[in-house]
Amino acid sequence: MTSTQIRLAKLAREHLGAEREPDFDADFGDSDVSSLVAVAFIREVSREFGLKIPPQDFATLQTLGQLAEYLDSGSA
Repeated sequence: MTSTQIRLAKLAREHLGAEREPDFDADFGDSDVSSLVAVAFIREVSREFGLKIPPQDFATLQTLGQLAEYLDSGSA
């Protein structure tokens, strides 16, 4: 697990109610997370990583794994 994945897993457990290790390959659309909770989660991710993820970029990300790759790529 990369340091980015570790940080995202911690945020997911804290803000998405994930009681176990999050599945980095699971599609966001398959989760029971409301859009309001998802927006709040992205705000927390932005705060944690010191960046702003444009909504159009986030809309293309389907999994936590893709979000980690996006953060690691410096695209944000």
